[in-house]
Order: sequence, then structure tokens, then C-alpha cells
Amino acid sequence: EQGFEILDFPCNQFANQAPGSDDEIHDFCTIKFGTEFPQFKKIDVNGDNITIYSANNNIIVRGAEQQTIRVFDVVGRLVAQRSNANDEETIAMTNTGVYLVKVGDAPARRVVVRR
Repeated sequence: EQGFEILDFPCNQFANQAPGSDDEIHDFCTIKFGTEFPQFKKIDVNGDNITIYSANNNIIVRGAEQQTIRVFDVVGRLVAQRSNANDEETIAMTNTGVYLVKVGDAPARRVVVRR
């Protein structure tokens, strides 16, 4: 009546509350709660599910399957690259230091490699 509209963007990143497919979520909400507001496809609000860390002079990237991983040194030189990455990639680093790791189009993340 006053321009207020509810929009539903299901997300399963908080306490596993929306584990089904888009159709299953829609059916559950309309049958159990009688919802009539617009419901959109499930989204990820926490960003990508990519984990990047260092261990034993390696940079480990998890969750970047089928993406390109690029590792840059602190002056911006490309020092390693993996195209069509596996779900877990281990990139051996010859030097300790700070690196920027870029996965696909996501912003670069900083990782420190220590001995």
C-alpha cells in the first residue's frame, strides 16, 4: 500500500537453511508459508567460496575449479599461473614473501609464504 515490497533471495550460506534447488525452495515456501512475494534464484552473499593459504613454501587454492589462478609478486610480476584449475591447486613458491593471488575475475588476495 505504501510502496513496500518483499523480495526473496534464498541463500544457503547461513545455518544450511536453504539447501534445496530453486524449485524446491519455492515449493517449500509457498506450500508451508503461503508466500506470494517474488522469489529469485539462490545467491551467495559471502562472495566466492575460494580458500587461499600458504603451507610449506606452497600457495594452496581450494574451490577455484575451472578458473585461472594467477600469482603476482609485490611489484606486480606474474610468477605463476594455472589455467582450468582443479578444485585444489598447490603452487610451489621458490621464495618466501608476500604474493597477490587472483582467481578468475575476483579481486586479488594477499598471502604470505614463509619457511
